[in-house]
Amino acid sequence: MTSYDIYLFHYYSFVGLLNRLEELNVEVKKYYIHNQVDFYLKINRKYRKIIKDNLKDYKIVDKLGVVNFFEKLLIKPTTLVSLIASISLFFNLSMRIYKIEVSGDYPLIENELLNCLKENGMSVFSYNVNERKIKEVESLLKEKFNDNLEFLEVRKEGAVVYVNYKKRRKELVIEGKKGSLYASKDGVIRGFSILSGVKNVKVYDFVKKGDLLVNEILLTSNNESILIGSVGKVFASTFYYIEVKSEVDMDEASKQAYLLNLARNKVSENLNSDDEYIESENVLVNDLNNGYMKIYYVLYEDITI
Repeated sequence: MTSYDIYLFHYYSFVGLLNRLEELNVEVKKYYIHNQVDFYLKINRKYRKIIKDNLKDYKIVDKLGVVNFFEKLLIKPTTLVSLIASISLFFNLSMRIYKIEVSGDYPLIENELLNCLKENGMSVFSYNVNERKIKEVESLLKEKFNDNLEFLEVRKEGAVVYVNYKKRRKELVIEGKKGSLYASKDGVIRGFSILSGVKNVKVYDFVKKGDLLVNEILLTSNNESILIGSVGKVFASTFYYIEVKSEVDMDEASKQAYLLNLARNKVSENLNSDDEYIESENVLVNDLNNGYMKIYYVLYEDITI
């Protein structure tokens, strides 16, 4: 970057001054006419000696540029000392810690993390905490808390140290795993409640008794087979025709209610949990004179075996 001097010349005329500088091969960058005999000129500092040797009635009123900046520092020792002190203070402060922020999903361990940091020279106002120190402490924490944390990161931004971590997830142990699940009867798939295993069918698929519903084998992207077992339920709409008869002597309304109750009790024998229920009930034959009724039921039930 070029440095320039700002001169104030006292000369009999501006044109005369420019002519004289041109004779000396001095290039004028800018100028300002203050009055008839006082002129401000911006000139490259490399011409300083030529001007000094050939012109007298002038003074340098300002100095611009990097070279001139350092020249000013050398001329004024107090400024240089202040600059050095400021730089030293800056580096001193940048190597210190003024805040530690710990964030994660396991609050019970945070005090122990902070204590471990302090024991290894990383607490508020600690000095000389550089990148190498950060990595050393991070490695130590990872080793010490390996059983509790599956992720830990220590980083320093400015005067703040950030510790981010994630609690180690415990392996889910599922009781009662068994082999693949198959359909115990015909039906239309309606929903799943699977804890382990790979679905082999989807909702609204029609399946027949014996079809594979949930596979106990997981096939990886590398075509490797992993035995994971299966646990869960597969719900389907299933269909039943129920026939009931009664020779009990009663009025028609009572007989109809009695026969319906018999049919519902009979079809409900297929329901084994609170998740299962009768979806629909349609009376196909209602011969109350002979005490006979035929009903079509649709159940929502678990069909796995």
